[in-house]
Amino acid sequence: MLRQMIVLGLAMLLCSVEAAWARNIKPGSHAQGVPYQVSIAGVNDKGLLELLRSVSTCVELSGKPVASIFQLRARVRADVTRLRDALESQGRFAARVSSRVDEAALPVMVRFTVSSPELFLLDKVEVQLADGAAPLEFPPPDGADLGLAKGNPAISGSIASGAEKLLDSMRNRGHPFPVLVRQRVVADFKTRGVQVTYVVNPGPHAVFGPVAFNGLKDVDESFLKPLIPWKEGDEYQQKLVAHFQNRLVNLGLFATAEVAPEKTVDAHGRVGIAATVTERKMHTIKAGINYKTDEGPGANISWEDRNFFGRAEKLSLSLAVSRINQTFEASFEKPSFLSYKQKLLADLKVTDQNTEAYKGQNATLQAGLSRAFTEHMNGNAGLGYRASRIQEDAANPQENEKRWGLVFLPLELALNTRDDPLDPKKGYLLGIKCAPYLDTLGHNLDFLKTELNGAVYLQLLSKPEVILATRAGFGAVNGAQARDIPPDVRFYAGGSATVRGYGYQLVGPLRGHSKPLGGDSIFDFGSELRFQVTEMIGLVAFLDGGNVYDKQFPALNDGLLFGAGLGARVKTPVGPLRVDVATPLDRRPGVDSPFQIYISMGQAF
Repeated sequence: MLRQMIVLGLAMLLCSVEAAWARNIKPGSHAQGVPYQVSIAGVNDKGLLELLRSVSTCVELSGKPVASIFQLRARVRADVTRLRDALESQGRFAARVSSRVDEAALPVMVRFTVSSPELFLLDKVEVQLADGAAPLEFPPPDGADLGLAKGNPAISGSIASGAEKLLDSMRNRGHPFPVLVRQRVVADFKTRGVQVTYVVNPGPHAVFGPVAFNGLKDVDESFLKPLIPWKEGDEYQQKLVAHFQNRLVNLGLFATAEVAPEKTVDAHGRVGIAATVTERKMHTIKAGINYKTDEGPGANISWEDRNFFGRAEKLSLSLAVSRINQTFEASFEKPSFLSYKQKLLADLKVTDQNTEAYKGQNATLQAGLSRAFTEHMNGNAGLGYRASRIQEDAANPQENEKRWGLVFLPLELALNTRDDPLDPKKGYLLGIKCAPYLDTLGHNLDFLKTELNGAVYLQLLSKPEVILATRAGFGAVNGAQARDIPPDVRFYAGGSATVRGYGYQLVGPLRGHSKPLGGDSIFDFGSELRFQVTEMIGLVAFLDGGNVYDKQFPALNDGLLFGAGLGARVKTPVGPLRVDVATPLDRRPGVDSPFQIYISMGQAF
């Protein structure tokens, strides 16, 4: 019995020592797991080293101790395969990976060593037709066409992309169903050259057949047919199918829209096209609130019908109220008017304003056409009438209760490459607006109002995301003095839309300390540095500047006023919530407050 107890005790002690050794800790220690560090040697390319670290499980989990040394060894063995595969994907076909686990080190040291990481280059790219495939009526693309020019690195992603470009080239030359039969990559370890061979079956040649619409409920099919960018019998081109799908998506009528060829080519060589859509709810109601130190609290509500007569007509009604401004607006938009590139636009806006510059009401009715000249260029032209009654005018107090009636011809041209109109991260916006105004009430007043605006968005960093956004604007009235034109047509600056930090309309000529007079011309700019702190939260540092002038062109030598501040952005489903705090850098005694606060939806620009 004593012998059995001694043997059992020795066995328990041995198990305890073995378990403690496996965790790389001394018997009796309370530490949990085996801490370790990782190094990767033999790679001088920083980008390649970053890739290897990103695929390594050892690196990913190095901040957490492993349960046992045996588990760590298994993790290292699996990583050797991952690292080798990553090297081959980057054209390093001769590279080898060795590993060593230094268990005597504290913490344990895992060392990976890469040898022969030299880059292999493309030597030859060849396209072959599969056995039994009909000959092509056009020469197949060469390596350069596929993005695989001789001498380029033999990277697996580029080779896979080349295969897809090969299939796309055939889809756009009348072959809707090409198949990549085989892809062969042969590396010569002596010359460090790589030969790529694609074996492809182009499938049958086809022309466009009839288009079938699926999923339509309230939208008229006859409205969608003119949007088809091909005629029945034209040679099949996949890019036209994708273009048609984009047109359906851009209508705003469908939650989903998919356009694809049917699975077979009929006896006449035609392939039918299926356009499958899911209609959105056609009505939207939105409401919001905002706050600005200089304007006070505000609220807005809007209603929209995106398919008013069943042909994507959009009717929008909105109401916005604040302490100084109450505006009702009704707008109507009819797409594909006389041409799928054109829209018919109509708008009615009624406003009651009570600002330090003026007090009065105005109503504007206008209609016109909007035409897309290119993917990014759009132009508008129309005819409008503006009626206003000015009860008080700070610039002309002797002309209170004056009425105005102006016919105007609004013209606009815009070039827009922004990736997102609500929260752009790249691209630019350039626009010019001009409108001649003609008096109808015997005031002998005719003038031309011109505005130029631009904005540029640059992504400086991707992680963390940092965006530099910059804008500038210029405006001028020619043919009349500012005091002769209606006060609600003059230029003003100051507030959330122009120079933040200054009160609403308080940048420019003043009477006394609080009566803005407006001007004939304006120049203003803004620059923001936008930092994305988390997925939902962003911070902004900004600088604004500008001025309004009583001359027909901005007199920059008369000076600019500058405002600066900080802001926060919170992402929401309808765009970023914006909170800005700004201070005037050129504070005028008795005129400007120490700071202004702005809370609203959307970026400042």
